[in-house]
Amino acid sequence: MGRHVQVVGIKRRSVLIRVFSCGQCIWSGLHQQFDIPQKKVYRRHLFMGGCSILQPHIRGKTLSVGHPFRNPAGPVGRMVCILAVQKSTPQNRCTVRCIIDHTTDPFTNLAAEEYLLTGQKDSVFRLWRNAPAIIVGRNQNTLSEINKDYVVERNIPVVRRLSGGGAVFHDLGNINYTFVDSYTSGMDTSEAFARFTKPILDMLSRLGIHATLEGRNDLVINGRKFSGNAIARHKNRILMHGTLLFSASMEDLSQALRIKERDNKRGVASHPSRVCNLSEFLPSDITPIRFMELLKKHISEQMQNSFEDKPFLPEELSAIERLSNEKYRTYAWNYGRGCKWEHIRKKRFEGGNVEVCFKTSDGILQNVNIYGDYFFYAPTEDIEKALKGCPLNREDMAKRLTPFVWDDYFRHISPEELIDLFF
Repeated sequence: MGRHVQVVGIKRRSVLIRVFSCGQCIWSGLHQQFDIPQKKVYRRHLFMGGCSILQPHIRGKTLSVGHPFRNPAGPVGRMVCILAVQKSTPQNRCTVRCIIDHTTDPFTNLAAEEYLLTGQKDSVFRLWRNAPAIIVGRNQNTLSEINKDYVVERNIPVVRRLSGGGAVFHDLGNINYTFVDSYTSGMDTSEAFARFTKPILDMLSRLGIHATLEGRNDLVINGRKFSGNAIARHKNRILMHGTLLFSASMEDLSQALRIKERDNKRGVASHPSRVCNLSEFLPSDITPIRFMELLKKHISEQMQNSFEDKPFLPEELSAIERLSNEKYRTYAWNYGRGCKWEHIRKKRFEGGNVEVCFKTSDGILQNVNIYGDYFFYAPTEDIEKALKGCPLNREDMAKRLTPFVWDDYFRHISPEELIDLFF
């Protein structure tokens, strides 16, 4: 439907298009307003609806407002139709696959996370635990994050995950949860954290625990952190996984990691005095296994008939083990890109800690590595490759970085701030 409206003397038309798919229990609407003579969209609203447990708090609401889409290449009406169809497509899957994983090998479990994101198409809810291990973020400098002597003495495995964020300590008193679903274009990391942690917070509320999402990605009770969360994206899919400290060893947590203070905007540091176990707030008969059962029950009730228990198939386990051996058990992946750097610069930004390491020759960047606990959707290696061979000056570096959709690589860290680290 459409109607003409008059805005500061310019005739514009408002169009609302809805795409229905009754069999998939989904509708999507795209509301565009544009100048008819100039074919310029000046306002866009995207409306989504669906049956997924991961979507109910946004069902029927506007997801994006005021995103200008100027100078469309084709006819405006056709463009609106295409956009509406594209926006509705990712939500067409209504069944969520549930996996309660009893494997406690950290290398296998982290390989399973990558497989679920990149190797299959189901929406997923997964619960899992690790034997004692340190899990570092995708772009972190491992040796800067761990207490190496303590880790070697106790033979604690160190595994790099595919998502951003900071290093965490896992043991059998720590419950991990994972959501995998379709990625909605334009979704900010803060929206994703709010969307995926909501079922966890709702379940804790039913148990009488008032918990909140604070900082970038932390779940806290009375200011004490019990959960950290991180995100990874692959094409049109997004994974968010998080920890739940249930009865974890606070001594190992404090000794195995190098404690770093944070400012308030970035949430709660994993310092023993500022973290807590959920078991402090629950009856003693609720064990980690029992808690996992309660969490699964809560999610399944919300899903009604769209929740399916579907453990890994034998061929999937083989693919996961192959990925584990070829990638997650290797020194190259877990400790990474070793090099003797001429320059190392570090700084803390609103979006996270960033460390740049680089070598130069005759004023040209020869090698560049960027580390940090920032969140991202696209691989940092793209930025490193773009800067390699670039003259070490702000103007040329800015030109190299201009083509990138920056928020996909660094959230709340500007290109100018990154470039400043090199000087």
